[in-house]
Amino acid sequence: MRKISAIALVMIYFFSLLFLIIFIIVPENKYEWMLGEHSSVGAYGNLPIDPDTNIRMAIFSAPVILLAVLNLVFGFVLFKFKGRIFSLGYSIILVFLVIAKLFF
Repeated sequence: MRKISAIALVMIYFFSLLFLIIFIIVPENKYEWMLGEHSSVGAYGNLPIDPDTNIRMAIFSAPVILLAVLNLVFGFVLFKFKGRIFSLGYSIILVFLVIAKLFF
């Protein structure tokens, strides 16, 4: 049982980092590719308003938040003090990075 639990935690860490990298790479505005490449938008031009920005960010942030909560629950069930602190810290870092991407 311990070996399966360790494999599951490693998978949670791997997929949460993978989804976090994808979430950070995805542009908030779908028109960002136009900067500097399209004649109507200069290097410092104003981008058109993208009405789907919030929906896109919610879709890409959901797996990261879900895996952070899953890591927190799984870590508190399986571990003692040090493991629980690590799980809590890892989950807080994931949530903080998502909030930083969304609001800053």
